[in-house]
Amino acid sequence: MASDIELTAGLSHRYFEMFDGGKTFFPANPFDDCIAQLRTNCTVPLQALEFGLGQRLLPAHPAGASGAQKALMSAGYIVKDCAVEIGASVIHAATAAWALRKADYFGRIRMRGVADPVVLEDVPK
Repeated sequence: MASDIELTAGLSHRYFEMFDGGKTFFPANPFDDCIAQLRTNCTVPLQALEFGLGQRLLPAHPAGASGAQKALMSAGYIVKDCAVEIGASVIHAATAAWALRKADYFGRIRMRGVADPVVLEDVPK
């Protein structure tokens, strides 16, 4: 399907500025420094990889976690069996931030009515 909108550097910059460099969509949070450190070091904790695969937050790899680990390593990442240390101040800051946002977050959740289709052969006559 062709698009009528031509993507240009100018249009990209316009939307980048419109959404404050992405901060509108992804506001700062207390874990930013931890994430930046992992990105800088190109490190993926094995526990995070396994959790992400197990929770289906990451796409499944045909060879499982070991295959995903090998694929990441071949792309230049370090996958190692180590937990990420998160300081108490970061945990406290995240807890405080969540306390401020949770009412708004849960206030946006709505119920939506759905129904399964009725198969005519299953309807009693």
